[in-house]
Amino acid sequence: MVPVRHRDGRSHEEGLKLLRQMVLLRADSAFDPASDSAQWEAAIAAVVDQPETLDRLCAASGGHVRDLLRLLNS
Repeated sequence: MVPVRHRDGRSHEEGLKLLRQMVLLRADSAFDPASDSAQWEAAIAAVVDQPETLDRLCAASGGHVRDLLRLLNS
């Protein structure tokens, strides 16, 4: 399980970043997590319509990787 929210309701940015990386690596094995922001945006656009959609999916999964992959596949 990966933390996506702090107890006070704020987003856990490091956890969300890890989930984003996992999704992008599953979608494209050639994706480099150390790439610049333009390449990140291009990779995200190839998977979802906007970056906020990916963030919402990551948050909706509650940090459970299996649930996130289920949400992406449906």
